Amino acid sequence: MTVADASNPAQTKSAALSLVIAPPALAITTTSVPSGTQGTTYSTALLATGGTTPYSWSITSGSLPAGLSLSAGTGVISGTPTANGTSNITATVTDASNPAQSKSVAVSLVIAPPALLLTTPSLPAGTQNTSYSKTLTATGGTAPIAGRSSLEAFPPDSAFPLPPASSPARPQPAAASPLP
Repeated sequence: MTVADASNPAQTKSAALSLVIAPPALAITTTSVPSGTQGTTYSTALLATGGTTPYSWSITSGSLPAGLSLSAGTGVISGTPTANGTSNITATVTDASNPAQSKSVAVSLVIAPPALLLTTPSLPAGTQNTSYSKTLTATGGTAPIAGRSSLEAFPPDSAFPLPPASSPARPQPAAASPLP
């Protein structure tokens, strides 16, 4: 750079200068992560802006649910969670500037149990005045799984819940009715 004054003859002076332009401040734009389901593929990205790419991501507090991992180069949390529950984690991103900038965010990752499904496709027919027993099976949910029949304490002339006897919607009882 050279400067000159207004005198006659002009005085000039030159000097070599360096200008360092700092990158924009690093910021994490992710404030929460979506919930997942145990046994179902999960993927979400932690996002950052500013700083100097490439970024490097890490978990600096807590741990991801079993079956999930964080890609250090992309900030993607992915995998198939093998257990349900809530994981409280702190994720940190560091940029490539010199000196490096780092930012952290705390998030909770909730993994729900798989949906409870009754897997018994149907029940065999029953016979009036005869003991009836059938084991039902289910998958998903959170163990232990318990159940109870909705066919409890019905009038002796019905095989399923009915409106009160005075109701016009009440059908006439049959000698033997299959269970639906």
